[in-house]
Amino acid sequence: MHQQKTAMRISRTKRRVFKAVLFVMLCSFLEILSFGAFRLREGRWYSWSTAAQIRNSAGSSSTKLSLPVDTSATGAVHPYVGCVMPPNWEPNKMNMTWGEELTNHPCDGFPSFRPVVQKRSPNTVIIGLFGGSVAEIFYYQGIPVLLEKLKEDPKYRGREFVVVCMATGGFKQPQQLMALNYLLVQGGELDVLINVDGFNEVAFHASGNQKQGVFPIYPRSWAARVGQIRDPHVLKLYGQAAILESDLRENGEFFSSVPMYYSPTCHLLWRATNQSLIRRLQAAKVAIENDHERDVLDRPGFGYHPSSEEEVYEELVGIWESSSRLIGELCAANAIQYYHFLQPNQYVEGSKPMGDDELQIAFREDHPYREGVTRGYPLLRQAGERLALSGENFTDLTDAFRETQESVYIDDCCHFSDLGNRILAERIAEAILKSPN
Repeated sequence: MHQQKTAMRISRTKRRVFKAVLFVMLCSFLEILSFGAFRLREGRWYSWSTAAQIRNSAGSSSTKLSLPVDTSATGAVHPYVGCVMPPNWEPNKMNMTWGEELTNHPCDGFPSFRPVVQKRSPNTVIIGLFGGSVAEIFYYQGIPVLLEKLKEDPKYRGREFVVVCMATGGFKQPQQLMALNYLLVQGGELDVLINVDGFNEVAFHASGNQKQGVFPIYPRSWAARVGQIRDPHVLKLYGQAAILESDLRENGEFFSSVPMYYSPTCHLLWRATNQSLIRRLQAAKVAIENDHERDVLDRPGFGYHPSSEEEVYEELVGIWESSSRLIGELCAANAIQYYHFLQPNQYVEGSKPMGDDELQIAFREDHPYREGVTRGYPLLRQAGERLALSGENFTDLTDAFRETQESVYIDDCCHFSDLGNRILAERIAEAILKSPN
């Protein structure tokens, strides 16, 4: 009897061991299959770090920054620059690759590691970064590469770089111009001003302010910033969009945790769930954009009704061009070297080769910003040529990723991965070092 019980225990143990071995073999087979599928699909081997970066980036910066109407608390109304970060704002640490703890200073509200009001000294080089969210994320990810390149120049060698960020997600001209004035009137000083912009100026208007008759010169989503939404249905849509933004971030963080971090199969599962969440978020965006029952009160700046689309884009690009000229004049008057860059975008035809994985994340045929890029970027490039001919240090970076086979876009709006920001930093440094100034 004892021997029979012992045999039964051994038999149960064997079955458990067999099941465990079978489970491990099945998981290994799935991992090998997923590894091979990734290679066939992407033309490159699966990388743990690259996959984690794609997941984290797609879940952190892409959704909130690409919403056509703000659904978060960021963007407190400001009397001079339109909007700034509120006192309780905190950055997503996954976007940060350098710097001290980011502190928000009540006197300025910009996402800068240091107070934006700085004073010159012989041993420092004060760099101010201006623009929208692409410039803001570049501040977190691209600045270390930029500074390493600039240190090669004898005029910067041995001096401490102090970089302040005046760039804020959603900014478009003339907000950069107004931000510079706001800095200067407080006694702030800069040695170098880098402005990375262009996309926001032409992409946002058609899907936001234009539908509500807001003048092009006003900040993005002006009605949502200064009005009151009373329709419960619209408030519900805003809430759904905010929840989906949070779900996308958490989804990326979950699949980037151990042990999922190491699994190609889990990466494929993330991609499937991520695409489902993105489709739902896109549906919420469209509903917000197309809902004509929004009841927005107290709306200064309304009543703009252009006669044609051409008039709209000429106005938008005209504001961008004249704002840049005025920044140049202010910089010249204050001994600041001004460098202006037109940012790349995936909706500029032929600007970057894209694999299937990047296309799924970064490209939508019906994206509300695509039309603005298609119509506006040719005009921006023409205006940029005029700026360069007038003596401005202007560089068109729309071709920055033309030879880049790897994925660099992390969302269907405009934002780049760490690799994209490194490439951008190298191009910006090259333009600065080549400048005769």
